Amino acid sequence: MVAINSISGEEAKATKNTAKKVTRLLNYFATHPDATLRYSKSGMVLKLHTDAAYLVEPRARSRHGAHYWLGTLGIDDNNGAIKNNASIIKPVIFSVAEAERAGRFYNCIDAIPIRIAFEEMGTPNRQHQ
Repeated sequence: MVAINSISGEEAKATKNTAKKVTRLLNYFATHPDATLRYSKSGMVLKLHTDAAYLVEPRARSRHGAHYWLGTLGIDDNNGAIKNNASIIKPVIFSVAEAERAGRFYNCIDAIPIRIAFEEMGTPNRQHQ
């Protein structure tokens, strides 16, 4: 996701480096044509890993990403991604800690509709203990 997001950000002013990135991505897809996701029954607890990178994009921009999945409460499992996020943080961030906080903030905002959907399906949103 990060590679696709990065390439799309360079599309308007593409360079030879952009072409190399596209070729690398297409080679990856060609190398792994049968990639699959496997989903299995779980306790329906929404989990996510979030991360941010400070000043890694042009014009002093930072990036954040997240991996959302359904897992079992209290168990370190990964039941297949239900959403992956990779985005540029639009405001200029002034520290690594601020980039991490901004990433968590944006990723939690993205989790709200998922939690609402679970509530509407009658699935309780249990909190980590």
